[in-house]
Amino acid sequence: MNSKVAKYLLYYPTVMIKGESVGKYLLEYNNSQWLSEDEIYELQNRKFLQLFRYAIGSIPFYRSIYKGIEAGDIRSLADITKLPKITKDDVKNYNNQMVSREFILTARKTTGGSTGEPITIIKSRESLARERAATWRSYKWAGIDVGDRQVRFWGVPLRTKDRMKYKIIDFISNRIRLSAFSFDSQKMKQYFEQINEYNPKYIYGYVSMIDQFSRYMIENSKTLKTMIIVVITTSEVLLEENRRIIEEAFKSNVYNEYGCGEVGSIAHECEEGNLHVMAENIYLEIENNDDKEKRKMGEIIITELNNYAMPLIRYQIKDFSDEVGNRKCTCNRGLPVIGNIIGREYDMIKNGKGMLFHGEFFMYIIEDLKRKKDKSIRQFQVIQEKKSCLCIKIVSGEDYHRDDEVYIARRIKDGLGPEFEIRFERVDNIPREASGKIRLIKSLCAD
Repeated sequence: MNSKVAKYLLYYPTVMIKGESVGKYLLEYNNSQWLSEDEIYELQNRKFLQLFRYAIGSIPFYRSIYKGIEAGDIRSLADITKLPKITKDDVKNYNNQMVSREFILTARKTTGGSTGEPITIIKSRESLARERAATWRSYKWAGIDVGDRQVRFWGVPLRTKDRMKYKIIDFISNRIRLSAFSFDSQKMKQYFEQINEYNPKYIYGYVSMIDQFSRYMIENSKTLKTMIIVVITTSEVLLEENRRIIEEAFKSNVYNEYGCGEVGSIAHECEEGNLHVMAENIYLEIENNDDKEKRKMGEIIITELNNYAMPLIRYQIKDFSDEVGNRKCTCNRGLPVIGNIIGREYDMIKNGKGMLFHGEFFMYIIEDLKRKKDKSIRQFQVIQEKKSCLCIKIVSGEDYHRDDEVYIARRIKDGLGPEFEIRFERVDNIPREASGKIRLIKSLCAD
């Protein structure tokens, strides 16, 4: 489809019907990125104070945890550390108390991510529009515009109903979706042919999947006849080795993005190779409890500045990074720069046929189970102990039953193969890695 047709006749009308003025905020953000650092900070300061006063006055959860804190006690962003942090457990356990009843036009987002703990966030239409605008603004740094044709290496819903829904979404977005759940040489060949036929302007998707596809092209001396302007990677840590392989295969630059399902885009890479925080939408803190001379990594704390439907103030997303705002970028944007992100990497599971299965494959199975029994599983982790042996650690919920294990095992064997031995281990919690992150998938097999 022609990019202008997709942009003006499909995408913009669709988001407008949903009550999301993406185009309006995109124009605003194209200008605000050039504000000075002080002007950006003052914009954040105004938004934060307005959000805080609304939360303490209108949201039961915040009235409770801010007990003893008066509105006048918080005079600027410099006072934000006086407020307690909130966690994913808070969002799960006090979800109803965190939602404003003043918003009619809202959307529900259920996120899982690498922690294996699905949670539901209510978003105002304005906050969603601003989230999308910040993303599109940042894609322009890579030479991409709304409506440009895309190939997406991403999850494919398992249910027929959901597949139809996402086919419509993909059509409106002028893209095709290539499954990142499993892939072997035959799949790679198929994907190569599909990309050539579709003629996309850019590639988007999981680091691990795009890296594997890139290695397939290099090892088989394959070159796409279509010219890829840029590859945008997301969801996992982009290592320099990944970047080198992808750029060699596609003969184009790689731009990295960082975000999470709850708040959307957090940071995007600019032309100079630095990750800029989407500061019109997010205030980002780096909390470092260690000796700063010995350790320069800290935990990322997020405050989403626009979502009054369900405010997230000082939200711990359990990712870690370098100090933020400690250097300027030669691109001259006033948006803060964030350093390296750690703790975002999935492993993959390989079956006897050499097919690789991305962590999202297992996430979709658990989410399908949760649709039937919402309180069955609180958390899980998949460990490949041997080539044909998986251990699935389960933090069970109140509705958990042994039949759930039968369901999960059957679905996994349908994908990986019947030869797999699958054992379940019920645990009180999933241990964290040294980085502080919980890995959804761990493969202990060297090959």
